Amino acid sequence: MGAMSGFFVTTFNHLEHKMTEPGDPPGKTKKLVNGKKIFKEAVKHYREGGGSDLWVDASTLDLSYVSQQDLILNKDGSYSVNLIEVDMDQEASLALGKISLDRVGDSNHFKIRSDKYDFNIEWSNLMTKRNLFTAGAYILHHSNIGNYKMGTVYSWNFSARSFWIKFQNSTYIKP
Repeated sequence: MGAMSGFFVTTFNHLEHKMTEPGDPPGKTKKLVNGKKIFKEAVKHYREGGGSDLWVDASTLDLSYVSQQDLILNKDGSYSVNLIEVDMDQEASLALGKISLDRVGDSNHFKIRSDKYDFNIEWSNLMTKRNLFTAGAYILHHSNIGNYKMGTVYSWNFSARSFWIKFQNSTYIKP
């Protein structure tokens, strides 16, 4: 009976896309963002989230345009890929830029490492497509052009805050 009720609790928890982490206070839940909407959700969270973590269901990210040939093996055994360099017109590329991954066993599944959503410029390689997009995204995220909630059509959003994007589940990357 206990196993059956545990199964239903886990199933409904997953269906609601809410979860807790070890050490979270009782009653605390995190809503998982659907990866297919990550750009819109990241912009909104940057403007309104107050710096709190954004949790994304990595299994819903569309990384179909990425292959394992695009991955770079890092010294620590993890992998990284600059999604903008692979295809800059994709939702995940615009929201995440460069990601770091860990392979799950010998499979084609990878866990995405947490990363700060903070518009950091890579000063060692200044004139890149990535840095151009980063600078443009910084302006986009802070301007309130067309945002009538602020009271003016053109204003600067001073309440926008960087935050950590954390990932639950794994994502598939084709061989």
